[in-house]
Amino acid sequence: MSHLNGLYLGLDRSNNLCMHVKSRDDCLKWKWEGKILKSKTGLVLDIDVNNQRPGAKVCGYNEHGGANQHWRMDKEHIISDHSGLVLDILNNDRNPGAAVKAWTRGHHSQNQLWKIEH
Repeated sequence: MSHLNGLYLGLDRSNNLCMHVKSRDDCLKWKWEGKILKSKTGLVLDIDVNNQRPGAKVCGYNEHGGANQHWRMDKEHIISDHSGLVLDILNNDRNPGAAVKAWTRGHHSQNQLWKIEH
């Protein structure tokens, strides 16, 4: 869950990472499997085309074990092991459907802070 808007990570119809209201929808349910964040749909968080630049597209993709699919939690940030970029709600958008990209880590930027719920 995002500290910025209380919304949840999900996938849109094109499998791009975006924000959703809490529901029982499978695209919102994620679990850690080692360094992989896997959706209940079976898709995993993936930085598109191994992009290591701020603003990189993050999507759901079939698991292949590449470095661009490896993530970790550091306090309240979700960080790409591949690029060091963090999940970031673009433009501090508080609305459902807001895009989530990989961006340079800010100092306690609410749009980059996440809480894991069980």
